[in-house]
Amino acid sequence: MPNPEYSVMFDPYGFGVEVHLKSITQVYTKVLQYLFSIDLSNNRLNGDIPTGLTWLHNLQNLNLSQNDLWGEIPQEIADLKKLESFDLSINQLSGPIPRSLSELSFLSYLNLSFNQLSGPIPSGAQLSTFTNESYLGNGALCGPPLSKNCSGDHGQSDDIHKQHGDDSAALRAMLQVTTDKIQQGEALATIAITKVPPALRYLFSIDLSNNRLNGDIPTGLTRLYNLQNLNLSQNDLWGGIPPEIADLKNLESLDLSINQLSGPIPRSLSELSFLSYLNLSFDQLSGPIPSGAQLSTFTNESYLGNGALCGPPLF
Repeated sequence: MPNPEYSVMFDPYGFGVEVHLKSITQVYTKVLQYLFSIDLSNNRLNGDIPTGLTWLHNLQNLNLSQNDLWGEIPQEIADLKKLESFDLSINQLSGPIPRSLSELSFLSYLNLSFNQLSGPIPSGAQLSTFTNESYLGNGALCGPPLSKNCSGDHGQSDDIHKQHGDDSAALRAMLQVTTDKIQQGEALATIAITKVPPALRYLFSIDLSNNRLNGDIPTGLTRLYNLQNLNLSQNDLWGGIPPEIADLKNLESLDLSINQLSGPIPRSLSELSFLSYLNLSFDQLSGPIPSGAQLSTFTNESYLGNGALCGPPLF
């Protein structure tokens, strides 16, 4: 059922939007024509994707992942000619992938994984640049880059598909159990990642910021070796930063700010050669900031609010 506390109405002629949220109505008009990024991930949204979003012709980033959206991906998505990043992963979307997606010549990131999409994956110059990670967890999809053949070949490819289907179910179950435990106030440290299903090796982003989490950072997170983004900021996490964080060799962004983390910054962080964003501010960290080729690229803003930290780039 739709959320009675939240609704959005688009006006295509006035480039406006009327937002109703908890008995408060706010109207936005001409400014929408300049909107270039929308991130409504993990907001418990349900229903169809509103075609009104496709009237925002300057949109470059659209992220509706980790919700409960259903129905089909609207064909009109091709009207977003400037779209560069499109994430609809972990929803209940069904039906085929629109062929119109192949018309988005600037699209450089696509994630449709873990839905209920079906049919052949459209071909096209831009779509051919994406790997199978963009489509995982959709049991009825077929064709390149997936191993499943649309021609009805029921050989080894079906066995591979069946394995990934099982992994998809395991991933969904794990996400649901974790969400339920967090909502019940259980500490993050007690949510042990004891058995990692193979599909989790494709997980590349975790954002659990501002979720009232408490406890230590579980070292099980460091077994998700393809992780590129980890955001645990604005919680009540304590203890030290696990040195095993260095096992996340693909990590590009790490945000642990505004927690109660203590102890030294692990020297192993200097081994993360792809790390381009680091935020450890407003914790209770102490000791010298490790040196290293990658860590030397960060400014004092990455470390602010830790009174017992010392060394460059702090004054």
